[in-house]
Amino acid sequence: MSEQNDDLKKKIIDDAEKNAPEVENEAKANTESKAEEIKDEVKDTFGTAKEKATEFAEAAQEKAADFAEEAKEAFGDAKEKASEFADEAKEKAAEFAEAAQEKAADFAEEAKEAFGDAKEKAAEFADEAKEKFEEYKEVAKEKAAEFSEEAKEVYEDVKEKASEFAEEASEVIEETTKKTKSFFQRLFGK
Repeated sequence: MSEQNDDLKKKIIDDAEKNAPEVENEAKANTESKAEEIKDEVKDTFGTAKEKATEFAEAAQEKAADFAEEAKEAFGDAKEKASEFADEAKEKAAEFAEAAQEKAADFAEEAKEAFGDAKEKAAEFADEAKEKFEEYKEVAKEKAAEFSEEAKEVYEDVKEKASEFAEEASEVIEETTKKTKSFFQRLFGK
């Protein structure tokens, strides 16, 4: 039984140690994948913003020839702001990806610690269960021995009383037989 418990503990520990790196790798892969998605979305948004700014500039040139110089300046400003926005978006995406990777690493470490704690608790529980089983087994043996001894004593007592009763009954029957015989002899004169 102890060997089975030890084998079970060893299997649980081995499985946990095998799965911990896989869980950590999955968390990192998910974080990197999410960061790439965000980065792609930021690029798409930047591209859309750049397209809209270009369209706005072209429409302004067509509609107002007088304001061509102002439109060029507006376009330049829009382009500059779009570039600033794109730079900020890239920074934010990089910061987010880094933060996500740190969180994933923290999560993997916490998961590893939690698994270690669970493994330890399982081992403690198995040891306690084994101790209780042994304790109850001994108590049961003691109670069975006590009951057996008491049953022998009661049997001997009953046997003795039955023997005494049978002896007394035999004497009473013998005496009753003699008295009955004597009674009938006197009654019938024989």
